[in-house]
Amino acid sequence: MLRHHDINIDGIRIEKAKNLTDEEGNGIYKVYSRRKTRDGIGTVEIPFSEESGGTQKMFCVYAFLMQCIENGATLFVDELDAKLHPLLLRYIIGMFNNPDVNKKGAQLIYSTHDIYTLNRETFRRDQIWFTEKDTEGVSSLYSLAEYKLENDKKVRNDATYNKDYLAGRYGAVPLLREFDLWEDK
Repeated sequence: MLRHHDINIDGIRIEKAKNLTDEEGNGIYKVYSRRKTRDGIGTVEIPFSEESGGTQKMFCVYAFLMQCIENGATLFVDELDAKLHPLLLRYIIGMFNNPDVNKKGAQLIYSTHDIYTLNRETFRRDQIWFTEKDTEGVSSLYSLAEYKLENDKKVRNDATYNKDYLAGRYGAVPLLREFDLWEDK
């Protein structure tokens, strides 16, 4: 599985840590990734905790992604983009948008702060939803397809969603106040 996304990983080894248990008394396991050496002949093991955050995240989420696609299920992921390269995020989204891969109509619903994929090539307007907090901290959820601009018109299909979003045209951006680092309190 990871070989598909990181050509250096040759395998995973899991071993039970001796004399260690968690709070419930369950055994604790150590995970190692096995990588090919530069000469391609040998291998070396690295504690999985020393792998990059992106590799660790793919290891954790990949099985859920594949199971979701295979079963036509819905998967919810908070901040899917965190620690993943933008092209890898686009690849994951592409798996769900491609009917040749996603034959059973699986759905991926995720939160993100990534604007790289916020475009008409990746998503239809009805696939893009925003959340916005009001002054009391209550969030509202709304679709880009239903959003009305200042002129009471809907967002056009050919709009530049990511640029317009950053310009605040669709709301759902943080309200940042000016501040002075050297201001006396």
